Amino acid sequence: MKMYAKAGTIKFVQLIAILCCILTACKKENKTEPPTNTQISAVTGSFEKMTESSIVLHGTVAEMAMLPNIIEYGFILSIKENSGYARPELEIPVGKKMADKDVVFIYKPEENFDMNIVYSYAFYVKTKNGFFKGSLNSFQMDGMQVESPSEILGMPGEVVHLKGRFSMLDGSYKLYGRLDKTQQIDYQIAPDGKSLTFKIPDVEGSQHGKKLRIDLQKNSANGSFNRQLVQISLLGKLVPPTILTYGFTDLIRFYGSCLPYSGDNDKSFQIIIGNITIPYTREIAIKDLKGLVGKSFKIGYKNGRDNVLFSADYIIRSPNAADIYFVNAVAHPNTHAIVNGFSFYSFFDMYQTKYFFGKYQVNEMEVNGDYPTETISIPIKNIPEGQYKLRLDNGFFNIESTKTIQIKKFDWTSIDKSEGYVGDYLTLTGNFIKGFEYTIYGDDFFKMPVVCSGDGKLTFQVQTFFQESESLHIVYNEFTETGWRLYMHPKALPFKSLGMTFDSLSPKTGLPGTVVQLKGKGIGLAHMIRVGDTQVYPLIKNVDEVTITIPAFQTKGKVRISAAAWGNTILLSPDYFEVQ
Repeated sequence: MKMYAKAGTIKFVQLIAILCCILTACKKENKTEPPTNTQISAVTGSFEKMTESSIVLHGTVAEMAMLPNIIEYGFILSIKENSGYARPELEIPVGKKMADKDVVFIYKPEENFDMNIVYSYAFYVKTKNGFFKGSLNSFQMDGMQVESPSEILGMPGEVVHLKGRFSMLDGSYKLYGRLDKTQQIDYQIAPDGKSLTFKIPDVEGSQHGKKLRIDLQKNSANGSFNRQLVQISLLGKLVPPTILTYGFTDLIRFYGSCLPYSGDNDKSFQIIIGNITIPYTREIAIKDLKGLVGKSFKIGYKNGRDNVLFSADYIIRSPNAADIYFVNAVAHPNTHAIVNGFSFYSFFDMYQTKYFFGKYQVNEMEVNGDYPTETISIPIKNIPEGQYKLRLDNGFFNIESTKTIQIKKFDWTSIDKSEGYVGDYLTLTGNFIKGFEYTIYGDDFFKMPVVCSGDGKLTFQVQTFFQESESLHIVYNEFTETGWRLYMHPKALPFKSLGMTFDSLSPKTGLPGTVVQLKGKGIGLAHMIRVGDTQVYPLIKNVDEVTITIPAFQTKGKVRISAAAWGNTILLSPDYFEVQ
C-alpha cells in the first residue's frame, strides 16, 4: 500500500509541476500579444513601376501595436491564365520582423510577366496565433499603362498618339479597329516605349457618332489576349462642294467621309450655309434654304469638335430679264403666253412663283411647263387687251421682262374664195397667230383643227363635211373659270362647198386584179371606195386621183364603182367597169 501511495504522490507532484510550467508559459505569451482591443489586420496595397521582369508591391498593417507579434510577412501571388486555368497560389515571404507598418517589396518573377496571364496578389502577416491575409487585388498585368483618355474624338485618317508604357509589346500583338466589322491597323511604338501611334481606320460602317473600339489582341497556345486601348467617337467631315454657282432651284450636294444618315435630323453634325445652319442632308435646293440672306455665301460644317468654314465663295445666279422671250408677241384673251429664252427652272419653282402681266396676277397653279425645253405656258385669263410685260417673283428674285406681249381679241377680215370643191385650199386673213391652233367648226361632230403656219394668215383644205354643215365658224380653246371651252367667232365663213365629183375611171374593162385609176374633184378625200358592194383600199391616192385594184373574186359582168363622201353622200362612177 505504501508503494502505491508513494507512486501516487510522485505522479501528483509531477502533474502539479507540469501545470505550473504551462501556466507560467501562458503568462509570458500574454505579455507580448497586443492589447485585447487591438485587431490583427493586413491590408493589400497598390502596385507600381511594373516592367517585364519586376513590379513593386505595397502592403501594410493597420496598427503599429501589431508589429511585435508578427513572425513573418509577405505576399500571396495567384496566377490565372487567359484560358481560365488557375495555378496554385504562390507564397512569397518578405521578412520575419517588421520595423514599420508599411511594406514596399520589389518582386522579380523567375520568368518575365506574360501578357496572356492575369496576376493577383494579397499582403499577409503571420503571428504565433494565426495567419492574416488582406483582400485580393486582381488585374491583368499586361505590361502597359495607357495614360491617354479612355475615349477620344476622331476622324478616319487622323493619327492618334497614345501615351503610356508600351515597351513590352512585340510583333505578336495586333491592333484592330472594331465596329460591326473588324479591320487590322498598323501601329508604331516610340523607341522609349512611352507612346503608341496609329491612324484611325475607315472601318466598314464608319459613321458620325458611332463608337470605334481600338483593341490590342494576341493569340497564343494559352488563349487569346484582348485589351481595349481606347474608344473613338467618330466624327464626320465634309469636303467643299466643287460647283461654285447655283440657280435658285439647283441642288447643293454634299460629300465627305464618315457622314451621318441623311434625314436623321442629327444636330451633332450641322452644315453651315451662309447665315443659317441645318442638320446634315445629302442635298438641298437653294429655294429650300429659308432665311438665307444675300446672293453669295460660305459653306462649312460643325461636327462637335471642329467648326470648319471653306474658303470658297458660293454664288446664286440671277436671271437676266432681257432673256425672257415670248414665243408669240401676240396672244388672244383667255389663252396662254408661251415664254422661253432663259433657264426658267434654274431660277424659279413653277408653283412657288408669282406671275404678273402688268398689275394682273396669274394663278400659279394654272401654269404649265415643259422641262426639256424649259418653256412655260402662262394662262392669260380675264386680262384686258393691251401691251404687257411679264413679272416673276419667287421671294428671292423679282424680275420684269424687257419685251412685251400684246393681248388682242381674235378677228378675221377676209377669205380668198367664196366657193370651192373638196380638196381646194382656202386662206383667211386676220390676226391669226403662228403656231396657235384654230378649229374649222361645222358642229360638235364636224370640226377640223388647223395650226397656223404664219402670222396673219390661216390656210386650210376644204373637207367633205363642209357640204354637210349649215355654217362654218373659226373657233379656238379658251381658258375660263370653269375650265376649257370653245370660243366661237360670231361671224360665219361666207363659203359654199361645191362638194366632191367622180369624173372618170380608166380602164373600163379588165380581169380581177386590174389596176384602175379614178379621177374627180376631191375624190382622194373620199371616206370609202367600193367596187359593187366590196370595199377596196387605195393603192395610191392624192386629192383628185385614186388608184385601186379590182377584187380577185369579183364576178364577171358590169359593176359600178362608188365613192362615199361625209354623211350620206355617195358618188357613182360615170361609167360601169366590166369584169371579164
